[in-house]
Amino acid sequence: MIVAFNIPIFPLPNVVLLPHTVLPLHIFEPRYKTMFSEVIESANSKVGVAQLKPGWEGDYYGEPPVYRFIGVGKVKWCEKFEDGRFDLVLEGLSRAKILNEQISNGFRVAEAEIIEEYLPADCQEEVEGMMRTLLPVFRKVITSLPETLEGMQPDSWSKPQAGVVADVLAKVFMENAYERQSILSELNIHRRLRLITIHLESLLNPEI
Repeated sequence: MIVAFNIPIFPLPNVVLLPHTVLPLHIFEPRYKTMFSEVIESANSKVGVAQLKPGWEGDYYGEPPVYRFIGVGKVKWCEKFEDGRFDLVLEGLSRAKILNEQISNGFRVAEAEIIEEYLPADCQEEVEGMMRTLLPVFRKVITSLPETLEGMQPDSWSKPQAGVVADVLAKVFMENAYERQSILSELNIHRRLRLITIHLESLLNPEI
């Protein structure tokens, strides 16, 4: 059964919030200063980050189309300035899919549903093999990330499962936002690990 919920969405160009990652933001537009004021004052402090589709420039201050798969995050840290601007950090919690949208108090609010990832039973052995390669990379990479150095790393990093490793490595090594969007919309953990493995191999062997 689909359990829908309402969540304010923050549409951004070339930005994807993956679960188990953090996203620093500077909030300065009036509509989003209002939105984050409400988010921070609410009980759950959650917001959906949606990537704008190509061609958004002509309608940025309206309602340009966004990808339906979004990252749901919570405000992990924030600082509010006297003029209403914010510096804040979002922590990615889950994937969700937009069902409908409306405008509320000047910003977009989505009716959405949480989308759960899954791991096919017949892929377990291959996943374990990929994890033997990727987990050492994950552990080495996270030690130098700003969120680790500043003590803002997600709790899921301490005992990372396959989905966590895939999402974090995608954020670190996939610079193209549309590639990250494909990782966000891929619910099959085995396929995500394969995509990350292929991407890392292409970085190590660019001529292949």
